[in-house]
Amino acid sequence: MSDPKCPYCGNEMRFHRETIFGANPIEKVVRGWFRCHECLACSPSVTEGIHIGEEMMIVEKAREKAQDSDEPKNRVLTFDEVATFADLPEMTLMWVEVKFTKESDIFQEIPIGFNGELMQFLEVNSASLYTHKQNYPPEDYGSRWRCWLEKPTAKEMEAALWEE
Repeated sequence: MSDPKCPYCGNEMRFHRETIFGANPIEKVVRGWFRCHECLACSPSVTEGIHIGEEMMIVEKAREKAQDSDEPKNRVLTFDEVATFADLPEMTLMWVEVKFTKESDIFQEIPIGFNGELMQFLEVNSASLYTHKQNYPPEDYGSRWRCWLEKPTAKEMEAALWEE
């Protein structure tokens, strides 16, 4: 079976995995997903407890999930959802769309906190290093900036209306 194609740019996606824990050399918990080598979009991940020799099971389950058309559609997150991610101890990459005068652009950033006045994000550059902090006022959420569940396509960004 061939690897899935990226829904955003059409390139072939490659399988990635990480061992979440494996204290027992015979059993381990593995998370697997497909990632586009061109635009870096990721498929939903699969996490399974497996035994040695069962690695291909993760590949097949991740492939099925990546090709599953019944996955929830991408959408703009609510501000409360974004604030919840900002309060988590682990860093979560999010897709932040910022509206400019005539167009909008999408950035991959990590929410790091909400102090009641500003939502703070770390911007990530292409070398996966944190370059600087971005601050977005919560009252502008939906009208000047918003976050997506997954990386949005150009069609999704056009179809989702901004608040006035």
